Amino acid sequence: MRHGITRRAALFNLPAASLIALPGCAPIQPDPNSREDQLTGALDGTVIDAFFYAFGPYEFARSMQALSGQIDVGDTLVSEEALADAAKRAGDDTKVLINRHIHVRDLADERIRSVTAPNNNTLYTSAVLELSKTPVRLTLPNSGDRYLSVALMDMFTDQTMVGHAENGGSAGTYLIVGPDSPVKDGPDVIRMPSNDVWLLARTFVAGVDDLDAARAVQSGIVVEPVDTEAKPRLFNTVAPPEMEPRSFLALTNEVLGRSPSHPQVARAATFADKGIVPGDPSVWDGLSLRSRAAWNAWLPRSLDMLRKGLSRSQDRPGWNAPPLILGDYGNNDLVRAAIALIGFGALKTKDARYFRTETDAAGDALSGTSSYRMVIPPAGVPVKAFWSLSVYQPDADGRLFFFEVPIDRHSINSGSSDLVKRPDGSIVLHLSRERSEEEDVVWVPTPEGPFEAIFRTYRPAEPVIDDSWSVPSLEKQR
Repeated sequence: MRHGITRRAALFNLPAASLIALPGCAPIQPDPNSREDQLTGALDGTVIDAFFYAFGPYEFARSMQALSGQIDVGDTLVSEEALADAAKRAGDDTKVLINRHIHVRDLADERIRSVTAPNNNTLYTSAVLELSKTPVRLTLPNSGDRYLSVALMDMFTDQTMVGHAENGGSAGTYLIVGPDSPVKDGPDVIRMPSNDVWLLARTFVAGVDDLDAARAVQSGIVVEPVDTEAKPRLFNTVAPPEMEPRSFLALTNEVLGRSPSHPQVARAATFADKGIVPGDPSVWDGLSLRSRAAWNAWLPRSLDMLRKGLSRSQDRPGWNAPPLILGDYGNNDLVRAAIALIGFGALKTKDARYFRTETDAAGDALSGTSSYRMVIPPAGVPVKAFWSLSVYQPDADGRLFFFEVPIDRHSINSGSSDLVKRPDGSIVLHLSRERSEEEDVVWVPTPEGPFEAIFRTYRPAEPVIDDSWSVPSLEKQR
């Protein structure tokens, strides 16, 4: 008998054997009031499967509205000068910036709220693209030995990397086109499967002292439409501050309808009776009372459930990595939804591997009421670019953001000027609310309450990818 693997198992990387009932045991009937049964998808008659399918595109569309200025989520990281520069290059007085780059000239801090779990080791260059009426030209500088990556995310949050690293960091020009563009394919043409695309470039910064040099490289990144007269389409459905069923379905259906040829759109037919109908933003009005009731019951608690599911995904104490399908999810809607919630914009595994924890090595929840040690061994971390450690404070929905710190950095990386090596070559990272009095440790500030940590490895070597190398543990100090 072939046993199915639940969606929870797919996300949490649990062994299938642990999920198979013992022979001779009667199958367990799902409980309609059980959140566990709803999360695992045991209630096939609910909207849970439809939600997991839709959340990635919905969160993409919501984030694109925030990043282009169509909605306000309270970000103040992008300076008025950067916004004015982008608007000037756009050639009109619109406050919605599409098909133009916006250089974030400062490292991410507690002010950025448009993207969850931002890094604090690279300068971001962001461009919201709408390719239905014009291709977009991307120009990259010669970055030399400095890490510079450019990722293109489609509406299902799958990613395509621009081959800058493969070209040795050399300068280059690329044409980014939509799925139906008449432009012929070629070595410098990047055809995206959706018209709505997010371009995110990362330029490495070793620390505050390295900012000016990094900004000089970043300035060479240019995004501009080929047809400067073409007016990009805006979204008609504006994402509200809090998810609610009518606008959730409307925005999901609108973004799906803007790129109907995307390979994943065909699967929407499976959820048509639950309200997933590409191109129909008014579907709520004709939805059955049963489906409306299901959405009204599920959506208010969906993010909390997804967040709690992620907490349970830590099947062992300490560091856990997401599945290797990061950035290329196929039909795995639950993983797509989970990463959209806690790591929107995360790179593919071969470009970066992320390790997340909300517990210490003993399995106790991380808290600013305790202090922790993490020792980077003398041999270092097997990466081709750099590593970093960041600490985040989760909000009520489980999205991760920086918090106010008393020093000029929110993370530590392998190029930081304030790294301190001990005589044996090891580096001791000290995570605590208050600065340690020891001089041979590197202080990483934590918030007062619960926190989570992410250890990033950029261009990881094979031992990082195949798990033959392990991230050093976080040890609570007694």
